[in-house]
Amino acid sequence: MKNKIYSFFVLFIVVFFALNYFPKKTHAKGMNRIQESDDVVVVSNPKTPELKMRIVFKEELSIGEVEGDENYMFGGSIGFNTDNEGNFYVADFDNHRILKYDPEGRHILTIGRKGQGPGEFQSLSVPRFDKDNNLYISDSLNRRISFFDKDGNYLRQIRMQERYFNPFINS
Repeated sequence: MKNKIYSFFVLFIVVFFALNYFPKKTHAKGMNRIQESDDVVVVSNPKTPELKMRIVFKEELSIGEVEGDENYMFGGSIGFNTDNEGNFYVADFDNHRILKYDPEGRHILTIGRKGQGPGEFQSLSVPRFDKDNNLYISDSLNRRISFFDKDGNYLRQIRMQERYFNPFINS
């Protein structure tokens, strides 16, 4: 008799924990609500808590083409940064160049090309700016940091003893 009570008690404890431990299925058919308005799709599930904050992204600018003007065609890997005037600089890693655009997305200039000379790159970094708002690009394979003014003119370089990737220069 004691063994039956003990077995029943153990079985009860196992079932109790199993029911409370394993998550309940929340993706049952008909549970999700979908609302569409103004090209925005909102999907909600009433079984989950409502979010207090929503983040909505709105595209303000898009540049890039599959075919066409080479100033708007990028390789497979890019990085970008903006200056204090709202211009943005795209590092086209595959094509070894920096492309500068105004805040409306119009191409202003192209800086650099593949090579080892002044203003040329082998392995460029994300565009960055120094305290004087000059653009600088590190080039780990050429072991240097190259500086350019806002018009894309080559200013100077700093040689590096080691290969550094994406170094920051602060004041």
